[in-house]
Amino acid sequence: MSSRDFKFLMAGKSDMSVRELFDILKYNELDDFDPIEEAFKFYDPGNTGFVDLERLREVFSMLGYGELSHSDMQILVECADADLDGKISLEDFRRLIPVYTPEAPEAKPKNITIVSDPDIY
Repeated sequence: MSSRDFKFLMAGKSDMSVRELFDILKYNELDDFDPIEEAFKFYDPGNTGFVDLERLREVFSMLGYGELSHSDMQILVECADADLDGKISLEDFRRLIPVYTPEAPEAKPKNITIVSDPDIY
C-alpha cells in the first residue's frame, strides 16, 4: 500500500479503531485474505520479510509524532521483536495486532424509573 493509499484509507484521521477497520473489511469476499499480512506489506515495501525502519519512521511522522531518534527506533524494535532476532517479522507483527472478532450485540439496559420514598430512609 502506498502512502497515498494509506492517507485515502485513513480519510484525514490520525488513527482508526479496530471496529472501523473491521467495518471496512467485513464485506471483503476474497478467499485466503489475511488483513494482518496485508497491513504488514505496507511496513515492508521491499518484501524483505521484515518491517522497514525508514517506513516505520515515516508512519510515526505522518501520525504527528515527529522525527524519531535512533534510540526511539531501537525501543520500538525491542518492544515488537518477540523472537529477539533484532528485526520485526510478520510473526512479530501479528503479535502486536489484536484480531477483532465481533461480539454478539449487547443487551440494551431497560429504562428504570427510580422513585424516592422518604419513608424508607
